[in-house]
Amino acid sequence: MTKPAFLALSLLVLMIGCPWNQPVIVLSPWISFDLQDTLKTITVSSPGHWDSKSRWRILVSDLWLHVSPMEGSFAEGGHFNHEVRVDHNLPAGQYRGRIGFEVTGGDTPINDSIMVYVRTGSQIKRFVIESDSALDSLFACSDMNARSEEDYWGVQRTSWEPPNRIWCAGRGIHFLYNYDNDMDAWMVLRHKHFIDIKDYQRVHIGFRIYGRTASVEDYLMLHLLGWDGRTGPGLRIELYSNMMSIAVDSLGNVAVNDSLRFGFLFHSDPSEVEEGYYLRDIMVFGDPREE
Repeated sequence: MTKPAFLALSLLVLMIGCPWNQPVIVLSPWISFDLQDTLKTITVSSPGHWDSKSRWRILVSDLWLHVSPMEGSFAEGGHFNHEVRVDHNLPAGQYRGRIGFEVTGGDTPINDSIMVYVRTGSQIKRFVIESDSALDSLFACSDMNARSEEDYWGVQRTSWEPPNRIWCAGRGIHFLYNYDNDMDAWMVLRHKHFIDIKDYQRVHIGFRIYGRTASVEDYLMLHLLGWDGRTGPGLRIELYSNMMSIAVDSLGNVAVNDSLRFGFLFHSDPSEVEEGYYLRDIMVFGDPREE
């Protein structure tokens, strides 16, 4: 599989005058783009009236992040389009950068920025899961805690795109929109769907995640699994909302003959409950090995 020559993001930046010559920059806290994203634009929009001396400038945090154009004046108009690219030769992985926005010429200079999460590499496997039956065909879902009321990972439909996400308490008896106490809910890739990674290096497991827990004793883990079901030490997921990628090498070595199996474990204690964890866009990616 070929690696895209560049990746890009699309962002609407809204600049609002408040008051007359004191601009305010309103930005999302972060934005991310994935392997298959193609070139889009940043549109800087400046509705209202501005001091003609006010200028804007874009700053980037890393050499692999490129934005063009980088500066301009409000006297030139109220809308500015920019191309955003990253270097295509970055090793497979996930990178974090920052695009800064600086406006000068008002009473007080204004500075703001957004985080940019970039995933690079070649896709090895992406899991398309739109129903409980599709989930069960790919992953074995179980609740290993006998004290619980048997809550399982399941697919939940949403009103936004993409419309489906996998929830740690998607199936079972529990309070509406919350997980249950005493859960040990596993979602393990089935043997027949093991992933052959012998032709790749710097392999990562990627997914998008959202989560809320009631205490530090409620958590999500990602494990590698051997053919005998043996699990590696795993990694506790600390991120609660974003795109995430984890290097397989960081999860321990239980792979057999360069085959990859992995699983997610959600654990809850006997006390308070919350929404729990949602996953979507689960994939495996890396760099092809050089001949």
